[in-house]
Amino acid sequence: MTIKEYQKDLNKDVSDFLTELQQKFPDTVITSGFRKNSVTKFGKKSRHSTGEAVDLRINPALLVAYLAAVL
Repeated sequence: MTIKEYQKDLNKDVSDFLTELQQKFPDTVITSGFRKNSVTKFGKKSRHSTGEAVDLRINPALLVAYLAAVL
């Protein structure tokens, strides 16, 4: 799925964050997004089930280069 496809089930703040993240790191891959009725290992409602969480894979070299530039 593309970031745009994931964004339809996410809250606005997370969606906006993904848009900005993709601009800075175009190779970013979402490995998991909205998961209906998802619960944590402790039995609590997962933020994935409310559209408030995503799991990402970012190219480590790009992340290091970005952090070096901004820090």
